[in-house]
Amino acid sequence: MQKTIEYPDGYVLPIFQWDPLRTSNKLVLSEDRLQVTASDGSGFKSAIGDLQFVPGNRYYFEIVIDKGSLIKIGVCTVNGVFKDQAFSDTEDGWAIYNGELRHNSNSTGKKYGKAYKTGDVIGVYLDMIDGNLSFSINHEHQGSAFEDIKLKTLPMYAAIAPIYKDDGVSLNMAIKED
Repeated sequence: MQKTIEYPDGYVLPIFQWDPLRTSNKLVLSEDRLQVTASDGSGFKSAIGDLQFVPGNRYYFEIVIDKGSLIKIGVCTVNGVFKDQAFSDTEDGWAIYNGELRHNSNSTGKKYGKAYKTGDVIGVYLDMIDGNLSFSINHEHQGSAFEDIKLKTLPMYAAIAPIYKDDGVSLNMAIKED
């Protein structure tokens, strides 16, 4: 469903879908590939977007939590093979995870933002000019989450990773008001 949403000045609103070739077989994609739902409850599993975010740009996209709260949301490089693990468990992924951050760890990260729940909208701000990643929860910006040279030098992709069966998210594809 297309809606008109506001997004930050200077950011590109990318239009993409979840890539079936880079999505765990424990996740189900909707026909339009905008929605992901976990069909299995054993461990994290990832879905990766089909659009490459290129250095030198700023991107903003939104993820709606359809069900659940223990879902990792963020970006990753093309380097990792993440299908049946969370993309942010490796050095190739960066995520918000329900009030914490995850990068190169499956269990530890600094406190960040607040817990989210079903119905919440998570905004992802990927600044590939300054090498910064930040998030918003229900359009309330949570501040800088990560600063990393890789975030401005390597191509990135949108990524999510739910853990529990039936948990899922939708891409909030929209157009900008003129």
